[in-house]
Amino acid sequence: MHSAKGILLLSLFLAVFCTKMRGQVNTWSFLHNGGFNQPGVYGTKGVPDPLNKPGGRIASATWKDNNGNLWLFGGSGYSTTSTRGFLNDLWKYDSSKWTWISGSSLIDEHGVYGTKGVANPANIPGGRSEAVTWVDNSGNFWLFGGKGFAATSTWAALNDLWKWDGNNWTWISGSNNTSQLGVYGVKGVTATSNIPGARNGAVGWKDNSGNLWLFGGYGPGGTFNDLWKWDGNNWTWVSGSNQITQPSIYGTQGIANAANCPGGRDGSVGWVDNSGNFWLFGGASFSGTLYYPNDELWKWDGVNWTWIKGGPGSSTPIPAGRQVPAAWKDNIGNFWIFGGLPYQSPMVQTKTLGDFWKWNGSVWTLVLEGINDGFYQNYPSLNPGSRAYAASWVNNNGDLVIFGGYNYSYISNLGSYGYRYLNDMLKYSLASVVPVTLTSFTAKRINGDILCKWNTANEINMSHFNVQKSFDGINFSNAGKINAVNRLQGNDYSFTDNHPTTISNKIYYRLEMVDRNGLISFSSIAIINLTGKTKISIGPNPASDYITVTGNSIQFISIYDNEGRLLQSSNWNGVSSILLSLSTFTRGLYQIKVINTNGDVETRQVIKK
Repeated sequence: MHSAKGILLLSLFLAVFCTKMRGQVNTWSFLHNGGFNQPGVYGTKGVPDPLNKPGGRIASATWKDNNGNLWLFGGSGYSTTSTRGFLNDLWKYDSSKWTWISGSSLIDEHGVYGTKGVANPANIPGGRSEAVTWVDNSGNFWLFGGKGFAATSTWAALNDLWKWDGNNWTWISGSNNTSQLGVYGVKGVTATSNIPGARNGAVGWKDNSGNLWLFGGYGPGGTFNDLWKWDGNNWTWVSGSNQITQPSIYGTQGIANAANCPGGRDGSVGWVDNSGNFWLFGGASFSGTLYYPNDELWKWDGVNWTWIKGGPGSSTPIPAGRQVPAAWKDNIGNFWIFGGLPYQSPMVQTKTLGDFWKWNGSVWTLVLEGINDGFYQNYPSLNPGSRAYAASWVNNNGDLVIFGGYNYSYISNLGSYGYRYLNDMLKYSLASVVPVTLTSFTAKRINGDILCKWNTANEINMSHFNVQKSFDGINFSNAGKINAVNRLQGNDYSFTDNHPTTISNKIYYRLEMVDRNGLISFSSIAIINLTGKTKISIGPNPASDYITVTGNSIQFISIYDNEGRLLQSSNWNGVSSILLSLSTFTRGLYQIKVINTNGDVETRQVIKK
């Protein structure tokens, strides 16, 4: 019976996808076969080997580094034996092979914390699952909380914050004990004493300024709906309650309001859209004494929450309420979810989902109905079966990658149902042929503006062009969007980036071309060199409350702190001398950037006494 179901599912899958993109198909395929409840093959620490593989596990922490390597830390599952427990092993996947990098090949290891703020090769977080992770602007990996082992005692919820710099772990903040309560301080006020309480199943993200954010989770006594920001040094309680198990305050659907707030929940997933908004989906919440997954979709704009979909009176099609699905944001900003744990009554986790959904910013689309409730041993090669708590990444090719997780299904050699902790690795490849020929793309500086121009040929079924810019040549963001004309003979396009502000001496521009099916392609990169002869002088230096800036035809002056954050910018309309006040700035080192009317740039350092 299972085989017949698999054949039917495969037929439906091919019927859906083989009609798209003139023969280009979106497909699941194996990166590595695996099994269930298998121990890991660790090999030699630091040495990649085709035979290496992590054991079956759930709820691991994941990152992707700047070189495109996929990283996996811990979780709950199997190390080198058939006994299951909390893991603290760190793995790297380089597109073909696993490498065991750090941590233990044993289960239930306590953490080695060392000295707070000091990296040490001996440091290692304790075994844990359901931690929160980020990657900062410098490429460091951050790990917060989860449930597992601290320095001593038995496992419980954690609130320690760790940083991995590529070589060593550093204990940064929080406690080396379990079950710690939070110190909230005053909402909106940063303080060195602030710290989120111990929790697992929270969700996190990084904003466009490099701040790290944390929402919700499950801790001692119930679920949280508090929102926190980490600026690299201190925590700030930003939104939500300092009490557990709070209900959602929905407000009006689609309308932001300072009073709005998602209720307490854990096991949610989220992503940051191309405009810098954070989106939150699902998770499990309490309603009275009932603990159930929800189908709510929320947006955080940096100031307020907006209830978008799901919740009271929701209409279809939307994904059913769930927690801990696999989740991705693809290269053009679509959000995808796969599987997870559904509502079950009584709430016993013996069902897993296998449906596949996409959110394009306005509507949900069911991509694949999928196989629910297991059937792992018979799932077709184009479907990963049902699962929850799986690890997920987007690789450098734009593929959606999934590893491990578990389902609850029939185990033939035992003759009964049970949990299957998986260690297979699959990818979902998005078709990538965009129906346009780009004949040229250029960027030119004109009076402080940057004019980008491009020409196309054979333009069919195109949606739009995103002009993207970067200040390091690696991390790009959208500067503007131009809709496609869709002429067979092609078209000429242009976009002006008005007086871009940066402390860098170079700006990198490229074109992201998007067709109506969501497929993308990129142009080559055009580099603008901002260094010029502005012939400026700044004094006195060091300065007290004022400095004088002199030069030829000064158009803009911008002041940055020593970490590159813009503090002040002003337009001077081509004057030659300005008395600039520094009275509102604290003592320290500042960068003064001057742009003249020709667009030439010069940056100087000034010390405020």
